[in-house]
Amino acid sequence: MIQSMKNAEEVLEFLLSTISLGTYDRKFLLNVQITNVISVKPITSNQAALFKKIVHNYRRQLYNHEQDALILAELPWSLKVIESMDEFTKANLKLIDDTLILRTPYKTTFIQEFRNMQLLKWNSDERFYSGKYGINTLKNTIMLVKKHFGEIVCCDTLTKIVTDVDQYADCIYWDPTLVNRNNILYVMATTEALDKAMGDLQLSTDLPTLAKLTSYGITIDVNMILDLEKQLGNPEPDINKLMFATSFQINHEKADMSSIKPLLDCINCDYVLITNQYVSSMNTSDDMDTLAKQLDIPTDIRTKNTTSQITDRKFNMPVAIRFGKMFHSSDGHSFAAKTINVVDSSPIKLRPYETV
Repeated sequence: MIQSMKNAEEVLEFLLSTISLGTYDRKFLLNVQITNVISVKPITSNQAALFKKIVHNYRRQLYNHEQDALILAELPWSLKVIESMDEFTKANLKLIDDTLILRTPYKTTFIQEFRNMQLLKWNSDERFYSGKYGINTLKNTIMLVKKHFGEIVCCDTLTKIVTDVDQYADCIYWDPTLVNRNNILYVMATTEALDKAMGDLQLSTDLPTLAKLTSYGITIDVNMILDLEKQLGNPEPDINKLMFATSFQINHEKADMSSIKPLLDCINCDYVLITNQYVSSMNTSDDMDTLAKQLDIPTDIRTKNTTSQITDRKFNMPVAIRFGKMFHSSDGHSFAAKTINVVDSSPIKLRPYETV
């Protein structure tokens, strides 16, 4: 039997009582019914437009109930329809007292994805999203809103922040990095303090210089490393030296202790600190003594009750070698230009299980 409807309120009731609605569509329609229809409050033009869209979305179900969605969507509201404020017709983002406040038009796909992102929390009383300001939260919120709505209106404060950040959109280097441009070496993203620490150090690609730059916290551009590898022709010992020079910390196998000295020599190491303050399962005492004798470099073997000359900062390229993975900052490692962690990756031999 065809049910004749005269206004949008009756269509609203029919949808809620008869049609199988999606979760978010039902929430919207229930909100209109409770907040506007029952309370006899005007609805906004934005609510009216969304209501029409929802009616059209359920045209197949309506057809099965002998109802024409095109006709129902055009039925007038008995309630007064007022023009929506621009703030509520477009995605709008504000920053108020370190809090981000986001209002958007109703859109199911946006609500679902935004909820999963957990960027901001929904405030059901005020009907907006809010959360603590953070640059990553701001970035991801804007990206997601633009994805679903095409544009976003930001307050003056956020507009300035976004404009300032956009200046660096094409930046590649955010940390001090040694790069080669037209056969000229530069340290990109440097700082005043770093420039002062480097002094008159001449930039070059020799291993001692690369090691020195790495000790200052400067990353060597990966393209430079690849080019240097090609120049070396891939002999393994030379590649190992290059990787050692361009790394701040490396792991070195206990079974290959004899190759440590060539690594130290290639960067002009002038002091070695050997520690085992927290001893691992390896029997390290003999290994440490043997290593110290092989190096032919000023060396300290530090235990819990000894001090190290490394804290005097009188060495140009001090290297710390530690046995085991745990250490205190007080053992001097923070003063080292590089750290070598001696590890043992050899397989463990288990005795056959014996039964009594």
